[in-house]
Amino acid sequence: MNTRPLVLFFIFLILFLYNCAAIGPASGGKIDKEGPKLLSISPANGTKNLNLNQNIVLTFSEPVDPNSVKASIRITPKHHTKLNIRRNIITIIPVLPWDRQKNIRISIERNIRDYQNNGIDSAIEIVYSPTTNLYFNNLSGKLHNIINQKVYNVGLFNYPIEDSLKLIYKTQSNKNGEFNFDYINENNYIIIATDGNVDNIYKSFRFHTYGMNTDEFIKITKNDSIHADLYIDEALVKLNISNGKFLGNNYGELNYSNGEIEKFYFSTDMNTIYPKHLKINKISSDSILIKSILNNRLSTYTTSGFKLLNSIFNDTIAPTLILHEYNNNEYHLNFDEPILMNKNINNIAYYYDVDSSMVPIYFLQETPFNIRTNHKINSNQLHIKPNSILDYSSNVFNDSLETIIINQSITSQPTINNSFGQLSGKINNINSVVMVEAKNNDSGIKYYTKSEDNIFLFKKLDPGEYFIRAFEILNDTTRENIYYSGNIKPYSRAAKFALHPSKIDIRARWEIEGIEINFNEE
Repeated sequence: MNTRPLVLFFIFLILFLYNCAAIGPASGGKIDKEGPKLLSISPANGTKNLNLNQNIVLTFSEPVDPNSVKASIRITPKHHTKLNIRRNIITIIPVLPWDRQKNIRISIERNIRDYQNNGIDSAIEIVYSPTTNLYFNNLSGKLHNIINQKVYNVGLFNYPIEDSLKLIYKTQSNKNGEFNFDYINENNYIIIATDGNVDNIYKSFRFHTYGMNTDEFIKITKNDSIHADLYIDEALVKLNISNGKFLGNNYGELNYSNGEIEKFYFSTDMNTIYPKHLKINKISSDSILIKSILNNRLSTYTTSGFKLLNSIFNDTIAPTLILHEYNNNEYHLNFDEPILMNKNINNIAYYYDVDSSMVPIYFLQETPFNIRTNHKINSNQLHIKPNSILDYSSNVFNDSLETIIINQSITSQPTINNSFGQLSGKINNINSVVMVEAKNNDSGIKYYTKSEDNIFLFKKLDPGEYFIRAFEILNDTTRENIYYSGNIKPYSRAAKFALHPSKIDIRARWEIEGIEINFNEE
């Protein structure tokens, strides 16, 4: 009996089952929390005179999930390639020969992961030259004020800026906020990091945290190795008016792009507009154009105009009290529509003291929707006189006595702490006046002081642990305490900054001296 065909069949079957077996997490044992590590690159990174048909082989420490690979590999300039993924080996195969005239940059993002969904720790940058032309320049850096484990995208852009920023190189920070660009051309660059998309940096500035270079630009010359520190700060939000409507004659509400709702009012002659940051213009007998002048962290800007059609309302509904509260020792009454206080009534409200004597309360009109008093109300009941509050259509808030129940518990004052510590020190390697910030690690409260002759002093700090930061003052005088993190439209660099390397423990009635904050040497 010839058994050879049967033996060959079983060998084929075993090989088939082995190749089709699912590669996944092994059951039992220690949980895998580490991502794949790159063990080797073939040919070696930085190879010159690359064979134009050369495959690029990456070997990792463990099998990688094929579904995570394709979107994580970017080749510059773009080139038609195929990917062969076999367990822990990724092979990049050029379908057509590599371009002889251009260096090849292969960027691998941290999204490559194993079957336990652990990503690689650091982005990988591989550069080859089909000729002998290869720049041995390096730009590395570190991001500060980052969220642990978050991936930040880092881009190098052209400088000077022509019509718009042009992205030249991009990479990602590792889990410690460190990044690296190897084999980059001699040029002048702007560097920007963001937790958004560096390919659409203008949008990322508005919606994502970011940081950028603290010099006007970064100059890369032959065989340079430069380090850059970037401080990640909040987005430069620029809102738009997304919707709006009239709620009555000459008043309504606006909806902003972040979901906030704002009431507005304007008098018929346009002499009164509320809030004051609005610009309202009549563009026809039945429509208005509204713009809003707003502030973000660093600048003032004006929204695009929003057109609203005005309707004539036959208002027969009385105003409604929607909120009454203490705020900074002032008592506020907020209404759902613009109101007026009856000029024929001297004081519109009163309460009875412990002797049952009537105590008048005088209110001031703070906004069209709000009245306030700074008189202390020593009672839990406030009485509003009849016919004392009305809307612009003469609808009366109350045609009889209205009593408001007051919650006095919210007027209590916080305990004042008179036990402070003192902190002083020196600023090194910068000649200008800087702002020094002490941030309490527990409460998050920030204290500020300016340096004088490179010396700083905090006279009163609450006890606790503090992070200390110093930065150039590039903002205007109304925003001196705010770190200037730079802008791209119009372009302006970020302020230089320096961080004290460790937390400082402040204790009551202690004086800590000799703290040094070192800026990078210029």
